[in-house]
Order: sequence, then C-alpha cells, then structure tokens
Amino acid sequence: HAVGITTPSGAEVLVHIGIDTVELKGDGFKPLAKQDSFVKKGDKLIEVDAAAIKGTGYDITTAVLVTNPDDYADVIFEEGDVKTGDRLIQVIDK
Repeated sequence: HAVGITTPSGAEVLVHIGIDTVELKGDGFKPLAKQDSFVKKGDKLIEVDAAAIKGTGYDITTAVLVTNPDDYADVIFEEGDVKTGDRLIQVIDK
C-alpha cells in the first residue's frame, strides 16, 4: 500500500496508496519493483486493483510526501488529478 523512493539528490518520497489500506494486508496490491532496486522514469512500481480496493470500502486517494523536506529549499507539488507523464513534484536544492 506504500512505496518509498530515494531520488539521486537524496529526496525521500513516500507514495501511500489509499486511506487505511494497510488494513488490507497487501490484498489488491502487487509490488513490481524490488526493494533497493534502481528505478527510472516510466518504471512501474506497484500494481493496484483499484476496483477491488474500492469494493471493500476503502478510499484510494493517494498521498505523495517528501519525508525530508527540511533538506531542501522548497518542495513544489502539482495539485489535483495527474496523468501518466505529468510532473507531480519538484524538489529544489538549497
């Protein structure tokens, strides 16, 4: 239900899929990237069965957080719905 990413510049990004989806104990989620692997733009990290998760009553609103923002001058997020290929976040070095 969550993926952690460390960028080349050291930004620690947490992608948390759904609200309280930890209660599903992994049901509806299939990890595609292995822990500690190198990923690049376009790589799929996790497969989500959104219909099944919604069917259990959980909200699939996804939070994207930078967990070490104090290490950067600014963190800028796009707001609202985003599509594949859209810029979601920009981290500006100090």
